[in-house]
Amino acid sequence: MKKTRWGLGFLFLSVFFSLAANGAISCLGDVLNAPLAPEEIHYQVYGDDKAPPLVLIHGLGGSSRTFVNLVPWLAKKYRVVTFDMRGHGYTVQRGWEYTADVMARDLKVLFDHLKIDKAHILGLSFGARTGIQFAHLFPERVLSFLVEDMEFIARKVDYEEEYTQKAKLSEHLPRYFDSMGELAAALRPFYSRAEIEEALEFSTQVHDGKIELMQRPHSMFLFDLGANGVDFSEQLKNFKGPLLFVRADPLKSMMFAKGVQHVQRLRPDVPIITVAGADHIIHGSHPFPFLRIAERFFDSVRPK
Repeated sequence: MKKTRWGLGFLFLSVFFSLAANGAISCLGDVLNAPLAPEEIHYQVYGDDKAPPLVLIHGLGGSSRTFVNLVPWLAKKYRVVTFDMRGHGYTVQRGWEYTADVMARDLKVLFDHLKIDKAHILGLSFGARTGIQFAHLFPERVLSFLVEDMEFIARKVDYEEEYTQKAKLSEHLPRYFDSMGELAAALRPFYSRAEIEEALEFSTQVHDGKIELMQRPHSMFLFDLGANGVDFSEQLKNFKGPLLFVRADPLKSMMFAKGVQHVQRLRPDVPIITVAGADHIIHGSHPFPFLRIAERFFDSVRPK
C-alpha cells in the first residue's frame, strides 16, 4: 500500500506540473508572485512610534542600508521605516515577476503589519517606480511622495533575452564566499569588470568570517526587466497628493531630459529641484542639501 500511495503521489505531481507548464494551471505562478508574508520582509523601524511615518524605498540592487546616513536625522522627526524589497538584502527571493506592481503589493503587507494608516514615501531610483505604483494602487495610504532621481517614462529594453538567461543562471548563486576573489569569479559570467568592482565595494560585508553578497543578480536582472520598460504616465497623472522630484546633476542623473519633459507635460504643477554636482544617489553625495529639501517638503504636509 505504501508503494502504491507514493506512486500515485508522484503521478499526481507529474500531471500537476505538466498542466502548469502548459498554462492549464496558473496557481503555482500565482503563489510564487503573491505578496510576501511579513516575516519574509526584512525591515527596521526608527524614531518615535507616535511621529508621522516615513517609508524609504531603495533602488535596484540596493537595500535598506542605502539610507544609513539619512536615518539618524530623519528619525528625529519621523517614524522612519526602511526595508529590503523582494530579492534584495535579507528579504526573501521568490518568483519570476519582479515588477513595480509585485513590489508595491509587498509594501502593502508591510504597511498593514506595522499598522501604518498613511505615510510619507521617499523612493530612490527604481524604488520610486515601486512607490508611484503603490500610490496608484493605494492612494489613501500615501501622505506625500518624494522622488529621488527617477523618471516615469518607459525605457527601451532590448536585452530581455540576455537578462532572462542571466537571471536563470544566477538564481541559485551562493550568498557567502571565502574570499573577494572567489566572489569576483562567481560574478564574472553576469557582470562587466566595472560592475564587479562596484559590487565588491558597495554590496558586500563580512559575516562570520565569510564575504556576504548583499546584492542578488537574479533579482536585479528581473526587476530591471520588470520595471524599466513600463510607462507610469497614468500613475503620475492620477496621483493627487503632494509630490516632489529631486534630480541629480544633469550630467549624472538617471532622470534624463525626456523624463523631465514628461513630468513637466503631465504634471506642470509638480516642482523638480536639481541639486548641482550631485550623484544619482543624491542623499549619498550631497546629504545635507538633500535633507533640507526633504524635511521642508515633508514638514509642509505633516498631518495635524
